[in-house]
Amino acid sequence: MLTLHEKRRDPKCHLSSLPLSWLRCGFRVNLRRDQSGQATVFVLAFLGVILLSAVFLFKSGQLTTEKMQLQNGADSAAYTASMLEARAMNFTAYTNRAMVANEVAIGQMVGLLSWADELVSIGETFEVLGDFLDGTLVLAEAGAALNTVGAGFITAGETMTKGLLVVAPLYTRAISMLNMIYSVSQEFYHLTTIVLVTNAIFKSLEDNDPGTPGDFFLKRLWPWPASDDKGARLSPIGLVALAGHIVSYINGFSTRYALKDAGGSKENLAGMGRLAATIREGRDPFSRGDADGKDRSWTLKGSATAGMNYRIFRLTGTFTYGIESVGGSEIRYKKDKNTFIWSGVDTASWEDSIDLAYKGPVGRTHHKKIRLPSLPLAGGAYQANGAKQSLNLVDMPQALAQYGSPPAYGRAAEKKISWSDAGIRITENKIPNNPYANLRGYRDVDPGKKDGGIILPFSSPFFLVGAIRPMKDIEGQGPQFAAPLDLPSAQIDDSKLYPLGAFAKAEVYHCRPHDLGYFPPQKSYFQRKDGKFEKDNLFSPFWQARLVKTTNFDRFIGLALQQEIIWLSDEDAEKVPGMEKLKDWAGKLIKKLGDLL
Repeated sequence: MLTLHEKRRDPKCHLSSLPLSWLRCGFRVNLRRDQSGQATVFVLAFLGVILLSAVFLFKSGQLTTEKMQLQNGADSAAYTASMLEARAMNFTAYTNRAMVANEVAIGQMVGLLSWADELVSIGETFEVLGDFLDGTLVLAEAGAALNTVGAGFITAGETMTKGLLVVAPLYTRAISMLNMIYSVSQEFYHLTTIVLVTNAIFKSLEDNDPGTPGDFFLKRLWPWPASDDKGARLSPIGLVALAGHIVSYINGFSTRYALKDAGGSKENLAGMGRLAATIREGRDPFSRGDADGKDRSWTLKGSATAGMNYRIFRLTGTFTYGIESVGGSEIRYKKDKNTFIWSGVDTASWEDSIDLAYKGPVGRTHHKKIRLPSLPLAGGAYQANGAKQSLNLVDMPQALAQYGSPPAYGRAAEKKISWSDAGIRITENKIPNNPYANLRGYRDVDPGKKDGGIILPFSSPFFLVGAIRPMKDIEGQGPQFAAPLDLPSAQIDDSKLYPLGAFAKAEVYHCRPHDLGYFPPQKSYFQRKDGKFEKDNLFSPFWQARLVKTTNFDRFIGLALQQEIIWLSDEDAEKVPGMEKLKDWAGKLIKKLGDLL
């Protein structure tokens, strides 16, 4: 039997063999063992797995970062390109508005000349009537008075005409040349934007995707050599989208309209007609000839009043007499000359009326106005003649009184005989030296066209960017190993490593701000007076750019042509009869298209 000391040193001795009282009294038992190194086996076994996991974690994070950088570059490229195009369209809108204002200024000059010619015509009419009255014994003094008045009208009109004709040729020619500069500059800016957009695309990729070389963009358009697989660039489908967008941008969503000497298409004539209608709507009150008597129209009248007063009623009559003039300036199209012509017409008539006022013993006063038949007095007219422009009496039919809102020539055609006089005078009254050179070409959005991008996702006003970065360039960064530890891309075959890809889409759109009022509920500073919203046009500089969501069709085409991936799993294809064969056929076709691109 072992002693207590021997039991303590015996390794076979267990706690269960010791007296319970010893344990309760705090007897200490040494349980340390002389064995070690068991954990090292597990550490060595899992060390390779841990290292591989760390490497793949780094690679996956690197791939995610590169994907985000490439997507940011594509988003930036699409938005920047659309922003540049929006600026070009706003520049076109500003120049179009300037051209409209300049054309109205020519209409004002023609209107002033027509106004002055009307004064001369009135004076001539008074002189003819005065000479007639001079031949009578009773009304000779009245005839002399009319001759004096007529001479005053003629002197005022001729003086005004001479002064205006000193300025009018140079003034009209300068404005016409300025409109030509606006017309050419907007087209130059429109075409130059193509270069700016192309350069901005590659600059955005360079700024957002580190490692992309800062070469001139023309060099980056061609497929890079094998020794230069560095950085991001447009994919082949991205280059196709860029080329297709440029074609639709030049003359697709917006169109250039211009009159040509050899004639023009119906679309051109319709576009120039819209410009002429916009100019007509943009006329100032003097050129428009509003009927409120506060602008171009004028009156020169006198009155005489007589009345009878009795105990039970009172009757008063006022006889009003004098000259009334109305007129306006118009821009009109002459078909046989294929040209637009500015002309101004003013007609005057002698108007008489009697205003009766009757008041009985009780009640209010009753009024009645009797207008006597007007007498034609005179008509004045002028035109801004160009090399091929000339209005004559045939071009001034009486039916013009029924057209236009407001009425043509400010209701001047309603005075028939005076209108005929103006039609005769307009043939001879032209601004000398042919200073006016027709309406200039301009660019506008056809209101009848639908938005682009419905059939082709890159058609203007949409912009589609497809960018790629070679996987070899990405895998070449970070820790390198002799063993093949590179992460695979989305799809790999035996001969090809597919690049990392990204798609982005942006849109140019027209939106007039309607929520920028000074204090609510006031209207916005930019809001139309009628509170309405106009269609897309290049007369209002409210074009903006925004990123838009790519459609399922866009993503399907992008994956198929950019990365040769058909967005349909094999399991889903097996569920639809014939779909698996169709997918295989589409895959082969897409592979051929990808190789071709």
